[in-house]
Amino acid sequence: MFRRIWLLAGAAAGMLLLLAGTAAATAKTAKAPTVVKAQVAPFAQSWKNVPKTSAGRKAHSSVVIAMEQDLPGTFNINYQPSNSAWTINVVNPVITPVFGNNDKLQYIPELVKKVEVNKTGITYFINPKAVWNWGGKKVPVTYRDFVWTWQAILNPKNSVVSTAGVNQLGSWKHHGDKEITFFWKKKGCTADAPCGPFADWHDIFGIIYPGFALKGMDFNTMWSDGIVGSNGKYITDGPYYITNYTKGQGVTEKANPLWWGDKQSLQTLNFKLYTDTNSEIQAIRTGEVDISNPQPQTSMSQLVGVKGLTYKVATGLYDEHIDLEEGPDIKSPRVPLIRAPWFRQAIMMSLDRQGLINALYSKIAPGIKPSNNLIYFPSDSNYRQDFAKWNYNPKAAIALLKKHGCTGGPSTPTQGNTSFFTCAGYPAKFGYRTASDNARRTTSASIFTANLQAVGINATPDLLPTATMFDDAHLTAGNYDVMEFAWGGVLDPGSGNQIWVCNGSQNYIHYCNSKVTKLLLQTNTQLDPEKRTVEFQQADKLMANDVPAIPLYDLPEVVTYKAGITGVQDVATGFTWNTADWKWAS
Repeated sequence: MFRRIWLLAGAAAGMLLLLAGTAAATAKTAKAPTVVKAQVAPFAQSWKNVPKTSAGRKAHSSVVIAMEQDLPGTFNINYQPSNSAWTINVVNPVITPVFGNNDKLQYIPELVKKVEVNKTGITYFINPKAVWNWGGKKVPVTYRDFVWTWQAILNPKNSVVSTAGVNQLGSWKHHGDKEITFFWKKKGCTADAPCGPFADWHDIFGIIYPGFALKGMDFNTMWSDGIVGSNGKYITDGPYYITNYTKGQGVTEKANPLWWGDKQSLQTLNFKLYTDTNSEIQAIRTGEVDISNPQPQTSMSQLVGVKGLTYKVATGLYDEHIDLEEGPDIKSPRVPLIRAPWFRQAIMMSLDRQGLINALYSKIAPGIKPSNNLIYFPSDSNYRQDFAKWNYNPKAAIALLKKHGCTGGPSTPTQGNTSFFTCAGYPAKFGYRTASDNARRTTSASIFTANLQAVGINATPDLLPTATMFDDAHLTAGNYDVMEFAWGGVLDPGSGNQIWVCNGSQNYIHYCNSKVTKLLLQTNTQLDPEKRTVEFQQADKLMANDVPAIPLYDLPEVVTYKAGITGVQDVATGFTWNTADWKWAS
């Protein structure tokens, strides 16, 4: 699924090259980055020693985790091609985030004891116990790591996920090794890098890197085989470190003996790749797997009520939705009618969102309701049902189309209808793009195109493989009519601002409302949480009139694990957030 680029805003690593400012300096040859061979063994070596029963793994304080997707690229989660959900799940136990998110969807300080923020700057108080373990060598986590990371994120040679927030830090000073203040910049202000505070300050630095251990390594290629320093030896400031890895097979992590947090109980985590959902389900049922976090599919009903297996459904942070493309060339759009708000409203009223949810989730995650907000998730206390006025009402959809002069369609909703509307000379017709390799999304395409057909809108399935659907020639190019997918993965509502503001970096639908843009840009620097909430709520209320996209539902998070394991708490930002708390019950 596509994730908002702000998944872990700005945290990155790499060398900042300070360029000399004289012509003579250009004659120097830049030193090539160091190619480091990681001292990480193949996964098969560790896997052959993993006990084949849960009882055996319990005796060895080990677990097997079903890894649903292969890791793309490297373990550097902030290198753009590697910013995937499963890479983050694997890295979470190894690199401690500045802030984590608990099962109550709250920010919790991890690498820091506390943070102080005001209109002048932001001060990080690093946990005095925090240390790196570099191949057995203990090195304190200090302000130098923050500075090095800040510089690396802003290095234009580094392909980072985002510089948001980091690009508003203008200078710094430290007080001892464990305290650093960054001051908001006052010069060089731009729309993308404004001066002043960054409201989503929890996410300025997702993770901090050990610059002292990465000297000479290239941000864009480092950590391809493991999380290691420049000598190839493992490095970690989390409860575990990587010992074995083979792409296409899995990852093994062992307990960090220098871990500075609460002592971990499990000695080994084994992430075993299962790319086929049915194979994963069988592995869970037969006991080959102890813990899993699968994408919700109807076939998961086989796991509900299985003896000895805990099955939990948690609040999600992924908004399944339908993009409505108004461009990509607004002077000659793909589907001119989609530029009309009333037509977008008619589309939404034609869709039986609750019916789809019931078909998909009644057995595996009951109780889900349609989402009616594009900024806040239903679990948020600030959520308002702004889009509810366009709930399923096919008769009203037909009336709205006729009100705007559309002709040729049915008078009443009719299953299997073959009469379609024409509006202002344009046929009410478009392609419904979604993933051909995702069963629940092909189900959506089938149900929703039938819904639209019933009211006289001719929507035809336009299916592509997930990887193709999200490539630069399709999603980012606006090369679709409407498209269903999911975004999310972060707590702060400001993570989606660039989707909705005029000419935003993620505004692939080419939506533009100047009032919405003004409100959302104000939230970027608004430190008063109550005022910021009002601005977000006002923006969503305006968007509910425009219907730039159709919210469908909050994608649920499911985690399953052996009943003998305790401490597993699924959260929407990653279920491996607290691996140090996992244990086999005695």
